Amino acid sequence: MAKQEFDNTNRISLFVNDSDNEKAPKLKGTIDIEGQKYNVSVWKTETDKLECGYFLSGKIEEYEASQKKASQKKGKKQTNDLPF
Repeated sequence: MAKQEFDNTNRISLFVNDSDNEKAPKLKGTIDIEGQKYNVSVWKTETDKLECGYFLSGKIEEYEASQKKASQKKGKKQTNDLPF
């Protein structure tokens, strides 16, 4: 049986971000807009001004740029050189 391929164009996928940091986004994932992939981060903010008690806000950034930023945070140097 062949693996079924899905068209993820104009779709978003979000997952719970397990982090002990209170300032970290509660949800993270990716979105595809017209074939261009982006990373998505969503924060949950508590408030007394809304009946539900909270609101969601988010940030979208280029997929490649965010991947480079993540590797730099881990102390890895971004390079195109092979390790051998």
